[in-house]
Order: sequence, then C-alpha cells, then structure tokens
Amino acid sequence: MSTTKEPKKTSKKAEAPELLIANTEIKITIPIATAKEAYKKALAKLAPKVKTAGFRQGKVPTHIAEESIGQINIIDQALQDLVPDLYIEEIKKSGKTPLTNPDIKPIKLNMNEDWELVAEIAEKPVFKLGDYQKIVKSAKKDAVKEIEVEETKVHDHSHEHDGHDHPVEKPTKGHEGKHTHKLTDKQKEDLTLSVIFKKLVSEIKPQIQELFLREKVRAELRRLEQDLKQVGMTLDDYLAKQQVTFEQFSQQLAVMHLGQVQLEFILQEIITEEKLSATPEEISAKIKDITDKLDKKALQDFDEKQYHPYFVTVIERDKVIDFLLKL
Repeated sequence: MSTTKEPKKTSKKAEAPELLIANTEIKITIPIATAKEAYKKALAKLAPKVKTAGFRQGKVPTHIAEESIGQINIIDQALQDLVPDLYIEEIKKSGKTPLTNPDIKPIKLNMNEDWELVAEIAEKPVFKLGDYQKIVKSAKKDAVKEIEVEETKVHDHSHEHDGHDHPVEKPTKGHEGKHTHKLTDKQKEDLTLSVIFKKLVSEIKPQIQELFLREKVRAELRRLEQDLKQVGMTLDDYLAKQQVTFEQFSQQLAVMHLGQVQLEFILQEIITEEKLSATPEEISAKIKDITDKLDKKALQDFDEKQYHPYFVTVIERDKVIDFLLKL
C-alpha cells in the first residue's frame, strides 16, 4: 500500500482562475431501500472479523458487532460495494467521458432517507485552436532572435570545459579565454520548439479541470516516492531537505505541470485537426524497429498490446513536431 500523501486541491489563486476550472459533477442517489439492504450486507461481511471479549470470532451477536465496527465504517463498506456500479450507470446516462478516476464525495448519508453523493470527474477541455499556425510562425520568428542572442553571448571557458565540442568563434583581441559559440542544429530545434510550445500555451489558454491536474501531481508524487526509496529516503526526508511543506511542494508541482497539461491537449487537438494520427502501418513499423533489436528472451517477454499506446504517443508527437517545425 502506498504511503504517498494526498495532494490537496490546487489553489486556483496560485494557478490563475481562468486556467484552472471546477470539476464536472455527477450526482448519485441511492434509494433508502437499496441503502438499507447494502448496509445490512456490509454488516454481515464485516461482523465475522470482529473480536470482542466473551465471544469467539465470528460468533459475536450482530448488534454488538455493529457497535464495535461503528456505523460510519459499515456505511463506508456499503458504499464500496454499491458505488462502482452506480457510478458507471450514471456516467452512461450523462454521456460524459471522464479522463480521471472519480472523486466521490458524500452529501447525505442518513439511515432514514436516500443517500446522496457527488462524483467529481475531469473531462477533456473544450477550446478552439483559432489561427494556431499564425502563433507558430510568430514563435519561430521569436526563436530566430533568441538563437541569435544565444550565439552572440560571450562565454568564459578559460577555467572550465563542459565536455562537449561546439563550433567556436575565434576570440577577439582582449577577449582571450572568452568566446561565442554556434548552436548545433539539435540545440536550435530544441530552442525553437520550446518557444513554439510556450507561445501556443500562452495564446490558446485551454482551461483545465482541477482534478486532472491533481491526478498529475499525485502520479508525480508516487514516482518521486519510488525514486527516493531507491536511495533510502522518504518523501518527508526530501521535503525537510528542501525546506518546504508537503502543501507547498504540491503547489509547486501543480504550477509546473499546468503548462505541460495544457500543451498535451493543444498538440492532441492539432493532431486531430491536421489528421496526424498514427496509422496502423506506422505503428507496425515502430514495433518492428523495436523488436528487431531485442534478444530472444526479451522478445518472448515483449507484450505488444501493453506498449501500443506508448508507440502511438511517440509516433504522433514526432509527426506533430515535424509539422510545426515546417510551418
């Protein structure tokens, strides 16, 4: 069982209210008769586990077991048994397509009336790309200027070497030990993409539902926790070393991931609009390229279905990047 703490709801003030919006709410009503029957079954499921003085385990009278377990715990078990199927049913009725697991919140759980809950979900944001090609072309002009600035900077390398060979301009008189350097084609492309991505996000501004961002933060915390475990640290140790609270760190992650999440949706919208989806032939070629490099044992363990979504993502991202750079 993971010990990762649960990130609190992302502060809208910190994330800019117009970019982070409320989740979609799905109401779930459980009729009183169904609720009472579920409560009865939950009690029957939990009672055999009760241990109390004067009775053998599994032989505790129902009313004593109920008191020992506590009504709130029995209701919780009843909800675990009921809610999954009811949630799926309500989702089908609503026609919604959740991108996240639901965040179930009890509204009313009295024993003498219908139970009411709300399932919060996050959906794909609805937004317009507009004249995104104009934004990209403008960003590419900005990138050219940034590249020029980067290449005219004077760097002092008289006492250090980064281990990489760059095309070096001959130092001018009085600047011995200092020089400018030309960016490689790969560096220019990376800088250009960075400028394009930032401008697409800042200009299009897709609104993201809070729960989607919260799940991204939750996943990042789980990944970090596992990485820290490998070096013998806990998340609390890491936070203490960074001198931040869990809440502060969660907010930092949310700020960092918001732009990334917005970019993901923008690129996916461009892929759809420009018909850049991965074709079966491209996916097959990618799989062959990978499997041709595997040894016999690795090939036996290779699960094509498991990696299929990954291959689709890689192919489509390469295609949309190539498309943007050629605009």
